[in-house]
Amino acid sequence: MREISSEQARQMGIDTAHHEMDNGERRFRLMRNQDSSYILTISAEAEGWQNSHVHHEKKEWYLVEQGWILIALLRGSQLEFHRLRADESLFVEPGVPHNVYISADSLVHTVKYGSSTTDWTPWSALDQLLKEQRQQWLSMIEKKSADR
Repeated sequence: MREISSEQARQMGIDTAHHEMDNGERRFRLMRNQDSSYILTISAEAEGWQNSHVHHEKKEWYLVEQGWILIALLRGSQLEFHRLRADESLFVEPGVPHNVYISADSLVHTVKYGSSTTDWTPWSALDQLLKEQRQQWLSMIEKKSADR
């Protein structure tokens, strides 16, 4: 086995980017041009929602390694919630606005693929629905916290 340097990887269209988000989450990315990416998210100490958004072309797959997440999907006018614990995953199709509530002490793997363009559009209508239906998702979070 021969090691590939970061510079050699960049020449092949592979790069990395690592960020601490405003909410304290740490994200470690491995990207192939704009085609696909892998992201390891290490949650912040405080739980909370990420930013509601939609991918018009990219597909997205979430896998929880540790902790739990709640994914909100907006399909037409219907709001769906999916709770995922360790070893559970969910596929999000292109065109489905979504948001992720990530619990403290969580590790989440995300794979995005299916398009060569930057494909992330904010979706404020979902943010508004989450505010309006706070009791519904809050009860799921309280249940999930009790399941830990």
